[in-house]
Amino acid sequence: MRMAALSAVVALAAAGCGSSSGDAGSSGGGDASGSGGSGSGGSTANSGSFVGTASNAAILVQWTRNGNQLTGELQQALLGSSDDQAQVSSQSQAFTGTISGSSVTLSLNQGLGSVTNLTGTMDGSELDLSYPGQNGGVITIPMQPGGPADFNADLTHLQGQADQANNEAAQAEAAHQRANQVSSDAQAAGLALETVQSAIQNASGTSSVAGDLQQMQKDVGQTQTDLQHVLGEEGNTDSATLCGDADTVSGDADTVQGDYDTIQGDQDSTGGDATNITASIKQLQQDQTVLDADRASDPADVPADAPTDAQISAAIKDAQGKIGGENGTIGGALSQARGMLNTANGYASKAQAACSAAGG
Repeated sequence: MRMAALSAVVALAAAGCGSSSGDAGSSGGGDASGSGGSGSGGSTANSGSFVGTASNAAILVQWTRNGNQLTGELQQALLGSSDDQAQVSSQSQAFTGTISGSSVTLSLNQGLGSVTNLTGTMDGSELDLSYPGQNGGVITIPMQPGGPADFNADLTHLQGQADQANNEAAQAEAAHQRANQVSSDAQAAGLALETVQSAIQNASGTSSVAGDLQQMQKDVGQTQTDLQHVLGEEGNTDSATLCGDADTVSGDADTVQGDYDTIQGDQDSTGGDATNITASIKQLQQDQTVLDADRASDPADVPADAPTDAQISAAIKDAQGKIGGENGTIGGALSQARGMLNTANGYASKAQAACSAAGG
């Protein structure tokens, strides 16, 4: 399995490298843009050591020559990815081969009887290895005399590429997450604005106050009418009848008391409206603070339909005005209701005084 994997890596390593154009083989890879390595090491009459690079790989070929027969090892480092992370993997494989004049053939045993042949040409001290590319093309990687130290330097460069790619990916992911957070902040501010507007529209604590006051006025009028009836009975009827009518006046006053309690209930509803509106204002102000910070730090990520400060300020002003209006309405209604309750109780007191005067 290790030998088969190397074959795929070799084809990929050819991508983006060498003096010829074309894409890597079926295993994938980048565009041809690399160049052969150079440095220490090299060859003797009976040995050879060469290094080369591609945009995504570093390669070291070392052989020993016996006549026209070659034995050696091909080592390479490949820049790839795993679990969305760039990483560099290293592999090596023994080979046999031949050299005839300037022509070189390296035979990599893939196992199970399968052999991959790499061909090359010696051009002075340079070994030009050809790899099969995609779409039937061939890519040539120029390899210069060099040894393990040069290969390790190229390996370090590849690792730097991997680190850079991972850093860039991490930054891109952080930017993506930040953009999502800003969008979420804008959505929260929009919903908070709608909540304030709904709280204003749904505030109904004073909606029945006018009708309740009208009913109370009617009941006070009835109390007065019944009192006049009692006062007309003084000296003209027996005490039992007069006192019974006086109790009717007291009952009328109790009805007015009930009307007053109803208006106090309107006050409680108004207080509930104020609580809801105040809570919605507070949430909107908190979300506005977050959104304003986003506008300062990440203006490009703020959605175009995010609520503006002007819209938020206008909604808060309307909400505060609603609270003030309801408080003013219920305050005036309670003052008026207290006056009417006092009047009704005064009528009841007069009626009961007439009863007492009649001997009841």
